[in-house]
Amino acid sequence: METPNPHWRGREKLESFFQDFHVDEATLNLTFDDDAPADEVDVVVSQMVDHAERGYGSAVVVGERGQNGERVEYRTEVEQTPATVPTDEHGEATWVGLAGLLGDEEEGEVTLDEAESPRDR
Repeated sequence: METPNPHWRGREKLESFFQDFHVDEATLNLTFDDDAPADEVDVVVSQMVDHAERGYGSAVVVGERGQNGERVEYRTEVEQTPATVPTDEHGEATWVGLAGLLGDEEEGEVTLDEAESPRDR
């Protein structure tokens, strides 16, 4: 995992780890104690996978849990993928397209009246 540009939106636990320990890049191999609260483990794992999906690293998540005396394993693999956004008539990305890629559009930071390309500003 690596530090995102520009923000950590929705991944506060990872942000705290990177900032508290002044980390730029990290490789994490986590083994949770059996007594660890399942909801907290889910939050950490979800944030790690989300971080990888946004292109700031890769993640392989393998987990086991007891279920009626049986062990169930699940595996998720996420790798970096190139991102694409729609372009305007000049072949350039619009503010809305770029904001959607960064996740800002759903936060309401970009409105449709800002749909012109960055070069128009």
